[in-house]
Amino acid sequence: DASGILYVAGKNHDGLSNDASVGKYDTVGNEEWTNELPGSGEDEATGIAVGPQGIYVVGNTTSGGLISSILSILNILKPVLSGITVLSGSQDGFLMRLDDEGDVRYTTYLGGSGTDTATGVAIDPSSGTAYVVGTVRAGGGETFTTTAGALQTSVSGSSRDVGYLRAYNTTQSGAGSLVYSTFLAGDASDKPTGVAFGQNRVLVYGLSSSEADDFHITADALQTTSSDSMFLLVINPAGGGASDLQYGTFYSSSVTTGGIAESGNHVYLVGSRGSGGASSGEVYQPDKRGPSDALVVGIAPFPNNAPGLSGAVQPPAVLEDSTGGMGFLVSSLIAGQVTDADAPQRQGIAITLSATPAGTWESSTNGGTSWAAVGTTSVTSALLLAADSQSRLGFVPAANFAGTVTNALSF
Repeated sequence: DASGILYVAGKNHDGLSNDASVGKYDTVGNEEWTNELPGSGEDEATGIAVGPQGIYVVGNTTSGGLISSILSILNILKPVLSGITVLSGSQDGFLMRLDDEGDVRYTTYLGGSGTDTATGVAIDPSSGTAYVVGTVRAGGGETFTTTAGALQTSVSGSSRDVGYLRAYNTTQSGAGSLVYSTFLAGDASDKPTGVAFGQNRVLVYGLSSSEADDFHITADALQTTSSDSMFLLVINPAGGGASDLQYGTFYSSSVTTGGIAESGNHVYLVGSRGSGGASSGEVYQPDKRGPSDALVVGIAPFPNNAPGLSGAVQPPAVLEDSTGGMGFLVSSLIAGQVTDADAPQRQGIAITLSATPAGTWESSTNGGTSWAAVGTTSVTSALLLAADSQSRLGFVPAANFAGTVTNALSF
């Protein structure tokens, strides 16, 4: 986490079967606790994430009594919220939220009536919503619950493994904790292996052998054909059906997929490939050197929605014959006035008109230490100033001017 605490998840063999386990280690590697989940069958944790409400773990289980055991043990000491408490198929995925002491506070099976998996989890840091991906058996009459308005609510064709994305509110219990559920399926096998959250969107990464016409590939994709290719989907799970998909692409072929990470406007995918030809641009290693090489792919997939400005905040009055003083922060002009679907993003203004006979405008980008005249600006030659802690504007009135200036600044 942000403080350097390390959380790990996996499985531990107890001599009879595998149990899912979660551990916490301090900043120098000392174990603080380990929690082994009490299943009677084969259980393993496959993904972990840290969020504002605790530690989130996903995995796979064949234990029909995994969740009932947790509820019976922990509800004595701490209340545990739960979603689905009955194993639906021969194997289901599971999601659990643990508190800082390693105690389970929410738990649910997830999947349908077939053999299902959970392969990754990501958290919205503002709401704590948990986004889970994995595979379910579908297309042959198996059951799997989707939510109204989801991106894809059904699967046709023969029985096969297809992907899914689910969102959970782990502060709720019962069916109400499932807030979004969609298939991610084409005409063949599609398997998500990782998920991330960034720019208020869900990023799903995996392996696909479907055709673009049958999968969630957009017109601006980097690659529209697939042969065991990576796929990346950018989803806004708003319940708008097909419009929930904001970007979808294939990449490369004959690959093995792994994890995903996001930073700023970029998404990074890792995997491996047994043949060359997957690199592009100026990269660290353009050619394959071994039988199978690791592959790192960086993509900038986010749509750039134009921000909206609803008005401006009136700057403070300036005294007659003053020299401008420290002026005011650029950020104070637009405080509370900007809406941006891509938030959080850097904000600022582009000054397109600053000419007035009543005085001159000056700007500073170092907190007022030095100033420069704004000068002549236009729509095609604007002055860009960031809305940060250093960028300031000041107005120096003409000699003996007193009054109100209208339309003194356009941005």
